[in-house]
Amino acid sequence: MLVDKYMIRKQNESMVLEQIIKHQRISRAEVAKKTHLNKATVSEITASLIDKELVEELGEGNSAKKGGRKPVLMGFNKQAGYTLNFDLGYNYVSSSLTYLDGSFVDTRKIKNFSVNRGNVLKILTEIINDHLTKCQDSSTYGIVGITIAIHGIVEENRISFTPYYDLDQIDLAGELGKLFNVPIMLENEANLTAIAEATFSSRDFEIVSLSIYSGIGAGIIMNNQLHKGKAGKSGEVGHSTLFPKGRTCPCGNQGCLEQYCSEKAVLEEFSNKTGLEADLDVFMTEYQNQQPIALAIIAEMAFHLSIGVNNLICHFSPETIFLNSAIIRKIPDMLPLIASHLTSSFNQDVELVNSALGANATLYGAAALSIRQFLEIKSLDLTEAL
Repeated sequence: MLVDKYMIRKQNESMVLEQIIKHQRISRAEVAKKTHLNKATVSEITASLIDKELVEELGEGNSAKKGGRKPVLMGFNKQAGYTLNFDLGYNYVSSSLTYLDGSFVDTRKIKNFSVNRGNVLKILTEIINDHLTKCQDSSTYGIVGITIAIHGIVEENRISFTPYYDLDQIDLAGELGKLFNVPIMLENEANLTAIAEATFSSRDFEIVSLSIYSGIGAGIIMNNQLHKGKAGKSGEVGHSTLFPKGRTCPCGNQGCLEQYCSEKAVLEEFSNKTGLEADLDVFMTEYQNQQPIALAIIAEMAFHLSIGVNNLICHFSPETIFLNSAIIRKIPDMLPLIASHLTSSFNQDVELVNSALGANATLYGAAALSIRQFLEIKSLDLTEAL
């Protein structure tokens, strides 16, 4: 019975905190109305959350009745702690230090080098220590979690497959955990972009976030929950077959989608056909100058991506598909070009959206994961926070 009472108390506290975070400024009476808890329970829980410095009183709001007592509004104390977040690419590392509402306090990016099992711990440790100098000593909880985005498959907080670096050969979370006494989580990069969209951009219950960089991955939210599949392998749309017996892929298959329309594949094709550097800025200059090779590559990329998008729609029937790609951000006209190839009746009610979170989506998703675990809540709605 004691366990049951404790669990009920935790569930009620989570519901109250979720509503305070979602609405930014809200009274106890409104929390009670939205959670269907009685006012005494809400008052008791909010008093506890204030004692924990997770919630703070913000002053009086407008009274519901003329001459009536003005309600005291409450808000989430975003500065009670911090998260540390990493996007760990095969040739770059992006990172952010955020408050508990996901807002950035500090960012870093280093690029144009090879990430591998021999240097990754040293690199991460140096960046973490650098970010720690930006934390205020007055913070109640300090760093509440470190989340690292992996461009590969993660199962039970260990890397099981990576196509473009060898980090599957070390226990990255375990080794980093020996150096820093905070929770450390690893998650697939595309999964984190989906968590970011579901936390900061969208209140849809069924979404897909298609991440197009060195590879192509899909983060899938079903019924407002991340769908990972067996062994964390769900959403590996980049390894679906586009051309049987086509180009060899590190996954062991041939003709995988990402070998034709990932950013890495597109830039390599551009370099092979022009002799120019496989660099996004160089490619964009050629495209903006209407060079035929660059134009043809973009047209082909859009067509190939439309096949992947069509398959995702048929498999998961999402309300919205967010596309996260540096190339698409620079060429937003690619969205209608992709959509023009989606002629099936199954595709007509699905919205294609250029991610507003852009290159930072992975870092926002990493922050959301740490925040949700620290606060022990199921739903984190920060669509009004940024």
